[in-house]
Amino acid sequence: MKPLPAPKKKTLSAYLLLLVGVVACMFMLKKCSSASPTVPSQYDLASGDTLNVAIEYAPMSMYTFADTLGGFNYDLLRVISSQYGIVMKFHPLVSREEGLAGLADSTFDLLVADIPATLGQQRGFRYSEPVFLDRQVLVQRKDSLGKVEVSSVLDLGGRTVWVVKGSPMATRIANLSEEIGDTIYIREYESTSSEQLFILTAIGDVDMCVVNEHTAHALVGKYDNIDVSTKVSFTQFQSWLMRADFYLADSIDSLIDDIKHTEGYHHLYNRYMK
Repeated sequence: MKPLPAPKKKTLSAYLLLLVGVVACMFMLKKCSSASPTVPSQYDLASGDTLNVAIEYAPMSMYTFADTLGGFNYDLLRVISSQYGIVMKFHPLVSREEGLAGLADSTFDLLVADIPATLGQQRGFRYSEPVFLDRQVLVQRKDSLGKVEVSSVLDLGGRTVWVVKGSPMATRIANLSEEIGDTIYIREYESTSSEQLFILTAIGDVDMCVVNEHTAHALVGKYDNIDVSTKVSFTQFQSWLMRADFYLADSIDSLIDDIKHTEGYHHLYNRYMK
C-alpha cells in the first residue's frame, strides 16, 4: 500500500488560516455571550417603556375560561393600563419561585401572585400598596359523612401541612406551631401554584394544604369532598411584588391607591370577592 502524499504547502496554509478563523470566532462568541445578560428563552420580553408583568395562574390572579382571560389582578392591571397609559406585557407562570427568580434578575418588573404582605418574606423585594385583603385557610378532604380531621388549628399538632414553595404560608404555619405549643410539619411543594396545590389535595395526592381564602372559595364549589372552613391566619394585606430599585415603584403605589377609590375597582371587587 502506497503512503499517502504529503499535503501541499498551499493546503497547509489554508488549514491554518481556517483554524485561526475558527478559534477567533469561538473567542468572540464567548466574549459576546459573557457580556450579554442571560434572559430565559421561554419569555418573549418587551422592551422600552413596556412593563414585563409575571402573573400567576390562579383564580385571584389570572385564569382562562373558554377563550376568555380573567382574574381580579389581571383585570385590575388592565384597568390601570387603560386609564393611566402604562403598557404592560403579561407572562403567565405556574411556579411562584420562577417569578421570584425572574424578579430578582430583572427579567420581570412586577410579580403578581397570592403573596401576603408579611415582613418575613420580602427577600429584598418591595411590596406594592395593598391591593385587597385576604386570609389563609386550611384545605382538607371530608370523609363520606362530611366530617373533617381538623376542625380547629389546635388539631394541627403533629400533622403535615403543604404550602407552595416561596410563599409566606410557611412562615405563618411555623408561627402557628409556636402558638399552639405543638409541632406542625411543613412541606413545600415546588413548581406549582396555589390552585394546583388545592387540586392535589382534592384528589388525595396531598393530605392538607394552606392557601388564600379567596382562592379556596373560587375552587371549592368544584370539589364536593373539600372543606375550607378552618382559618389559619388573621386578615392580611395582599400586594404585588417589585424590585426594591424599580424606578416606577412609587408611581405604581400611587396608581393602586387612586384606583381603589373608583367605581371600577369596586365593580371588580364585588365581581370576584362577593
